[in-house]
Amino acid sequence: MTNNENLLKLIDEVNSDPEKIEQFRSKNSPQELYNYCISIVPGYTYDEFKEFMLSLADLISKNLSEDELNNIIGGTSKPWLNSAAKKFKFMLNS
Repeated sequence: MTNNENLLKLIDEVNSDPEKIEQFRSKNSPQELYNYCISIVPGYTYDEFKEFMLSLADLISKNLSEDELNNIIGGTSKPWLNSAAKKFKFMLNS
């Protein structure tokens, strides 16, 4: 997974605002989601964002415990991120 700290800042920023979570969930394409996210916290490429989201989707599919997942992505439980990562992977494969 990319080591770009701005992606972790993005997750914290979205997690702190229910409206941002809803906007994050509402995006219908990987590019649309990236464009939204880069407007919140810039400083990463589309490829870094894609790698980050796909890595999360892969980790989630391994049925890691919530504690293990939190150790990887940091902070508190982010169930919205789990579903968003799965949706992102699905959108890329569609």
